[in-house]
Amino acid sequence: RISTSGIATGSTIDSPILRKDVSLRGSQVGVTSALFDSSDNALEFNDNVKLKLGNSGDLSIYHDGNNSVIENATADLNLISTGDDITLSSADDILLQVDTNKAAVNAKGLGEVILYYNAAPKFETTNHGAVVTGILTATGFSGPTNNTSGISTFYDLRVSNNLTVEGTTTTLDTNLIG
Repeated sequence: RISTSGIATGSTIDSPILRKDVSLRGSQVGVTSALFDSSDNALEFNDNVKLKLGNSGDLSIYHDGNNSVIENATADLNLISTGDDITLSSADDILLQVDTNKAAVNAKGLGEVILYYNAAPKFETTNHGAVVTGILTATGFSGPTNNTSGISTFYDLRVSNNLTVEGTTTTLDTNLIG
């Protein structure tokens, strides 16, 4: 137990046990930058006080008064969920939410990724490609169009070589030339 008033000096204290609130002060005298609040077991940081990690302080976590920020100054920022479930179930997901119970992105443990709009799934990766719920709009397309299913609509369709139609075709108001 140490009790002082004024300036105190001493030798190194090994493994101190602090049972009450502990204030950590920054550069301004009397202003607490961080506080360990023993009543709710929380290390609380004031706005714009950064928790820095790494030998060079490359990773910072802080709140600037408006936004909560994770700032990475070098290389990639990796979010890794290893969980404790060896079957890679939902416990291994990385879920980004915009509000409680409103998913925006869910990277699932087995490799599936789901993108949401207004908490509704719109784009899901699968082991054979992707599933889009709703309308997919693209400025271009590359790849084969064989074995397509569903409804396909083309405007100003131009066929340069042979046109093969499989199945029944209904043609309305069409002029064939050549």
